[in-house]
Amino acid sequence: MDQEARRNFIIFLEKNPRLYTIAKSDRCIALLQKLSLQGLPIEELKKENKFSYMSEEDIKELLELLVQLKILSKQQIIGKIIYFANEYTKMFLEIYSETRKQYSVD
Repeated sequence: MDQEARRNFIIFLEKNPRLYTIAKSDRCIALLQKLSLQGLPIEELKKENKFSYMSEEDIKELLELLVQLKILSKQQIIGKIIYFANEYTKMFLEIYSETRKQYSVD
């Protein structure tokens, strides 16, 4: 990993220490990656193979945690709450992905 990328990731985590745990969670990363492609309600996420084993309540708890950390956004549309990526989500996933590449984790 080059020094600049390492420094950027360290600085990012120093400014956002709660995101370290999110970066270590495969479930959270999968949710962020899915929602970075398309905003969805919990019911639609539950239909995905990656999340079908989770209860709707567990998915909701994870999503609400990510919203509290401001790494996801939500909005009520036609009676459903839609969770979707925001600029912070995209920045986090870019730094996460680049760091994994630099460490040859993928």
